[in-house]
Amino acid sequence: MSGTHGALDLSSLTARQVRDAISAREITAREAAEAALARIDAVEADVHAFNQLTPELAFEAAERIDRAVQAGEPLPHWPAYLWRSKTT
Repeated sequence: MSGTHGALDLSSLTARQVRDAISAREITAREAAEAALARIDAVEADVHAFNQLTPELAFEAAERIDRAVQAGEPLPHWPAYLWRSKTT
């Protein structure tokens, strides 16, 4: 799944495929977040799709997901609850 310069390239995968790769421990959620943010960085100047990026929130969510995987918890098909803070 590596792209140029050793960066993880997930751009050809569906969200389900990324989720399955995380669940199978082929990649971490942190790696997926880093790959997504790298892709945004690479194309945002041309597409202007985001008003504001919050990488810190993506990394916090990735940490929760990675802990869940390490604990052996199954990831849901739609992991929205993992992207929210436990206090919200």
